[in-house]
Amino acid sequence: MMTTMLLLLALQQPPAPAAQEYLVGPQDKLDITVIPDVFSEKGVTVEADGTFQYKDIGRVKAQDLTVREIQAAVRKLLVSSNMHRDPTVTVEVVAFRSKMIYVNGEGVKSPSSFRIQGNDTIISAIYQAGGFTSKAGAIVTVRRRGSADGKSTEQQIPRRDVEQGTGLAATFHLQDGDLITVPEAGHCFVQGDVRNPGTYDIAESVTTVLDMINAAGGFTERASKGGVKIQRMVDGKPKEIAVEKDLTTPVLPNDVIKVPRRRW
Repeated sequence: MMTTMLLLLALQQPPAPAAQEYLVGPQDKLDITVIPDVFSEKGVTVEADGTFQYKDIGRVKAQDLTVREIQAAVRKLLVSSNMHRDPTVTVEVVAFRSKMIYVNGEGVKSPSSFRIQGNDTIISAIYQAGGFTSKAGAIVTVRRRGSADGKSTEQQIPRRDVEQGTGLAATFHLQDGDLITVPEAGHCFVQGDVRNPGTYDIAESVTTVLDMINAAGGFTERASKGGVKIQRMVDGKPKEIAVEKDLTTPVLPNDVIKVPRRRW
């Protein structure tokens, strides 16, 4: 019975984030191990065109491929050239090329570009930019330029995961040209019948109308809790946004939360 319950609990757990495998590029050095060892090659450099010469057998594409994909390519080359019927191939990156990484945003102390070596993490690049400021927002964005299709991709990673090396941040490998952006925390304005009207930061634990009102000290005794509204700029014009009865409506930067007074 206990075993069944544990199995059910395990099945209910959310899947672990998919690992972002390192993509090989020019100037990386590879060790290629093949059984039998006569086909092994050490210290192979990926050339500027993204390929490398594998012994006298042929050229192998490596740029923007993982080591597993390169292993498959080497194996295919050995089989197709009748050099081996069923080789076991292992590829390892033994020296990483330098990569240009860009870190910007008002949430880091010294935005700049840096050359980093090896399989560096997001937090190591942010440290080179002076680290987070006290006003850094809750989300770190990594924009990656496209490869074959030319389309860039974007990953949004919670700052807490970046700092702790958990979640996607634990497996995310930086690539040449990556742009890391750390924005300053957004703000909301809380007005009307709250104890401390003012401007408050949006943070990981402060994301709803109720969170903002609590940050402002809560309602006064005369507040109309059912009359709360959000004023939000939409297409350059102020618009009134309805608020859920339980006040769990998410807020956006520069929202104005208005708490009216009861009429009786």
